[in-house]
Amino acid sequence: MDAKDYTREFIGSNLKVVSHSNILYTGMEGEVMDETARTFKIVSQGKLKVIPKATGKFMINSERFNLMVQGSSILMR
Repeated sequence: MDAKDYTREFIGSNLKVVSHSNILYTGMEGEVMDETARTFKIVSQGKLKVIPKATGKFMINSERFNLMVQGSSILMR
């Protein structure tokens, strides 16, 4: 991941949980509504879901970029 990827705005992007320590999150996808230092808040199947970043791997897509990121690399940003 390039240094510029740490500053990208993820709100409004589509997020898919590729893997997570909590298997209930794996495969979940939706639009990023908010991002905090430790979580993503997404709307998935019409419901707001809060997903911890630390132990997840995420595919994030928007019109401007496509990224695969380890949640631990974007904590506290």
